[in-house]
Amino acid sequence: AQNMAKSELNKNEVTQIYQETTSNNFIKNGKKRNIKGIIEDSATGKPLPGANVMIKGTTIGAATDINGEFIIYNMPQGPYTLVVKFIGYKEEQKKIELKEKSLYVEISLAYEAVEGEVVEVTAQAKGQMDAINKQINSNTIKNVVSSDRLREIPDANAAESVGRLPGVAIQRSGGEASALIIRGMGEGYTTVSLDEVKMQPIIKGSSDGTSEERSLGIAMISPYMVDGIELTKAVTPDMDGDATAGNIKFKIKQAPSDLRLNVLLQGGYSAYSNLFGMPKINVDLSDRFFNNKLGIYVQGSFYRADRGTDNFSGSYESSPTESDPYPSLKTISATVSKKMDTRDRYGFNFVIDYSLPNGKLLFKNFVSRMYSNSYTRSNSYSVADGAMSSAVSGTQDAISDAVISSLSGEHNIFTGLFDWSVSYSFRNYDKPIQWNLSASMPTSNMDLVELAKNSEKGASVIPHFFNNYNSSDEMEFRYLNYNSVNNYTGNITAQLNMEIPFNVASWFNGKVKFGGKFSQDDRTRFDRGYRNYMGAQDISDQSIIKDIKERFPYLKWSDYNRVILTTFLHNKHDTEDVFGDDFDLYFPMDIDMAKKFVSDYKTDSVYGVETLSGRKNNYNNREQYYAGYFMGNINLTRKLTFIPGIRYERMTHEYYDTYDIKLRTAGVPGNTLEDQGYLDPVNSNSTRDIWLPMFHLIYNVNDGIKLRAAYTKTVKRPSYLYMSPKKYIDFSKNRARLGNPDLKYQEAMNYDLQASFYGNYVGLLSIGGFYKKIKNLIYYTNFTALEEDMEKYNLKALGLKDYASIRTYMNVPQYRTWTAGLEIEWQANLWFLPFPLNGLVLNVNYSYIQSETYYRTLKRTISDNPWGEDVIEEEMVETKGKMPGQIDHLANFSLGYDIYGFSIRVTSLYQGPDYGNAQFLVDIKRKEALFRWDIKASQKFTDNLRLNLDFNNVTSWPDLKVNDYYGWIISKQNYYWQGSLGLTYSFQ
Repeated sequence: AQNMAKSELNKNEVTQIYQETTSNNFIKNGKKRNIKGIIEDSATGKPLPGANVMIKGTTIGAATDINGEFIIYNMPQGPYTLVVKFIGYKEEQKKIELKEKSLYVEISLAYEAVEGEVVEVTAQAKGQMDAINKQINSNTIKNVVSSDRLREIPDANAAESVGRLPGVAIQRSGGEASALIIRGMGEGYTTVSLDEVKMQPIIKGSSDGTSEERSLGIAMISPYMVDGIELTKAVTPDMDGDATAGNIKFKIKQAPSDLRLNVLLQGGYSAYSNLFGMPKINVDLSDRFFNNKLGIYVQGSFYRADRGTDNFSGSYESSPTESDPYPSLKTISATVSKKMDTRDRYGFNFVIDYSLPNGKLLFKNFVSRMYSNSYTRSNSYSVADGAMSSAVSGTQDAISDAVISSLSGEHNIFTGLFDWSVSYSFRNYDKPIQWNLSASMPTSNMDLVELAKNSEKGASVIPHFFNNYNSSDEMEFRYLNYNSVNNYTGNITAQLNMEIPFNVASWFNGKVKFGGKFSQDDRTRFDRGYRNYMGAQDISDQSIIKDIKERFPYLKWSDYNRVILTTFLHNKHDTEDVFGDDFDLYFPMDIDMAKKFVSDYKTDSVYGVETLSGRKNNYNNREQYYAGYFMGNINLTRKLTFIPGIRYERMTHEYYDTYDIKLRTAGVPGNTLEDQGYLDPVNSNSTRDIWLPMFHLIYNVNDGIKLRAAYTKTVKRPSYLYMSPKKYIDFSKNRARLGNPDLKYQEAMNYDLQASFYGNYVGLLSIGGFYKKIKNLIYYTNFTALEEDMEKYNLKALGLKDYASIRTYMNVPQYRTWTAGLEIEWQANLWFLPFPLNGLVLNVNYSYIQSETYYRTLKRTISDNPWGEDVIEEEMVETKGKMPGQIDHLANFSLGYDIYGFSIRVTSLYQGPDYGNAQFLVDIKRKEALFRWDIKASQKFTDNLRLNLDFNNVTSWPDLKVNDYYGWIISKQNYYWQGSLGLTYSFQ
């Protein structure tokens, strides 16, 4: 009887659905209109972005946008039932009648609560629900940080907020995230956009160019500047194809429906410098005018942070071979230092939106600047010389800018949605002066007996053998070295998209979308390096030294006419503690005195010279990008959605202007650029294109389970210095460093699977896996050149001798690199527990990642043969390792609690050990695990006023890298904890 009743019920449901869908004239011809509307919270009246609106009995529907609005296009006339779902709220159904004109509906949802109880939706719960609903309704695999959650996590910058998502590792600078490794892949595999405008990378690299990368530079963005973050891990054809690891989209705020004012005022404390201050100010104001058609949003922020660190580093040498893979490790040197680093962040947003009869216009202006000054005092210990020397260095007035202005529009035309945008942006990375004053010690000042006894115990014991406290009188400066760095990128972009819905039947419908994009980047890198006298090098310098003494009477001199260390000391017996009392920093130089000297001295070019080597990484480059795509979003059945598509991308380097540098002598005072060598212009141009097919499948098992699968092809383009046509020739060392304009694209085949379980009780539980194969990985290599190499690179004609040392960039052939992983995430609002536990909000995720690649080194041994040709032994050594920066285990945990206006969130971030790559075990470097805890608490006093308390890195967890085999310290940094206290005022 039960089975018969159940069967009869199913029959009735099918009949009802059939009657509804056939009455809607899906098969018949007729006029078609749009169904528009807004979904709101019934208690607060605030819009609910990410709500799912469906027509009952069909697969036709839409998700609400940032303003809680939705549009269902191209519907025949007739009666319908709208079904609205939003995780955390009760499902709502509303019957409507679509007639001659498009229909506008307003639907309110009530928060899910235990029967008979009144529950307030807190900021933590709302932020979590917003993120959950956006992830569930996405047409691809993504993670979301909502606007409300950004306010509830005490992150110093937006990079840290992204670092709390599954599969994301952070790299720290001064205790805050400075770079991201997503799914085991470095920054060059990730793209960043502000809304739909791609953020251009800023180029940061080592002085020799070997580690240059397309850096994201998102550490300069404050969380207060954005209205949520989306990390898309499986791209669709309407997105740029170079997001192999993912695309990070920062959502820019727009004006809501009424007048709103928010003011944040905070002050901070740094345990490192024992400093009170570090102000944090944020003000945003918005309103709508002319019957809500015009919206204006203005936001400004300022944040100062102390990012000082205690530092220790040690260097070692070993000579492992196949026959002796575990030789003893010898300590070469050790360095102890203290870094003072102040960073100021400024932000400004200005957004105007205007509603049209069939669309809207939007103007956005985003400005961000990070301004920093850092100074480092250090002691360096040489084991071979048995000597300690003292130094001070500084980076003054460094600026990193990002500016984006865009005008965009959305228009309902041809029964679909047409959108367009034009934008201009620039990134500027400017370090006007980096300087270094290093005093050398002509004789030993360490306890050589104790040093000999203990030198094989690791670098950390070396600083304890310093024993000559009067040696500051003997430490001498030879040169003042300083340089400047400026990187600029200007970009113009235009793009358009057309999305057309189709409704063939209630179970077969969807959208087709196509569009194109043009972008032009103009990049300039201009570095310069200088070296100035600080003492006599030979007898011919005496007249210069006499003039220097007259101009700078505060300098103190040795008997050999060189400036001595005591010039910059208050008291030569002063010391500073480093890592508590682990180390002493001897002879800490006065920063203000050093800055004055640098400022006075560097302007007198008669005492110095520009170095030719300082210009080796300079270039001008114009890069033009063309793209077009076509994709569909097709509901094949009521459960299955298929998203196929293809993207075409073409990249043209219209010009790449740089220099061949031929260095004959070092850049020392008295040698002009012409004396040092040659600076010859050289240029190149190139064009590369690629087709990128992509497929996504979404299967709705039921109302609480969704399965996703994706195959995508993506690309990574060579970094700018890697594909430079330059040649840097150093004749004194018989070596050449070469760019490679013929580098191929790195291509990636990406496979993703994900299962999501969701509901008002479970929240969101997602389990996913990914696998990426990479072809043509770019690697850095050096080798000894044979005759054919000398001819290939035209090195003999340039004047190099036989067997020159070559450094360049190559592609690893075929698919020799892969990365794979498992990601698990659970987000839940425990509203259903009895009071007082119903105020708990939980977020936890775990990722396990593995990777493999090959590093190739061409080893050549050349032996003299007095009876004939030289004997050449050649071997291509392939070392199997993992992707740089890939960490096996990543986890994040946060537990929030709200009760009676009090709110607290405790968060932790765990990153497992990072094992580097090396041919022999004794050379492997291990970066120890990071386990960081943060706390944010607030108390609401009135509807408008709230007190905030933040603690960052409460356990003062350091960054530590060691030699994996011996356990000796390679580097250690400690940032200590920071806290802040302030008020938030909100009016609406």
